[in-house]
Amino acid sequence: ILMGFSLSSSHMIFFIGALIVASSAMAIMVNVILTISTNVESRGEDLSNKILSDITIINDPENIPQDPLTIYVKNTGRVKLDTTLDIFLDNEYIKNATVTQLDNNTDLWQPGEIVMITIPGVSLSSGEHTIIVITSSGVSDRLVFIVRGD
Repeated sequence: ILMGFSLSSSHMIFFIGALIVASSAMAIMVNVILTISTNVESRGEDLSNKILSDITIINDPENIPQDPLTIYVKNTGRVKLDTTLDIFLDNEYIKNATVTQLDNNTDLWQPGEIVMITIPGVSLSSGEHTIIVITSSGVSDRLVFIVRGD
């Protein structure tokens, strides 16, 4: 009888140990699954915002205001955008551009609203030039324009 008791108690100890290991593994798996699901949800929201975002440079390419160079960009998407923009003129990053909202003074650029980008100190030579505007979400627009010599 004593031998049977020690055999069943060792089985009980192994069973409890297996339950502890299984519980620990399950807790780790639940944590991993929750992390993955949160990341997928976040990426889905970012992708949805990018799909619904759009901008359009609305300048007349035949008549670009210069001194300072002035570009008008409209939020033609369906979501609010940040007014932090990256601007490239002829493939050079412009550091000193000023972005001004024309329709309101909030931090967000509402759909349908226009911003004015002013780039001081730019002297464009005659010929073809390209300006690219990129939002913080990666949405961009490009305008090719020609400066005519006098």
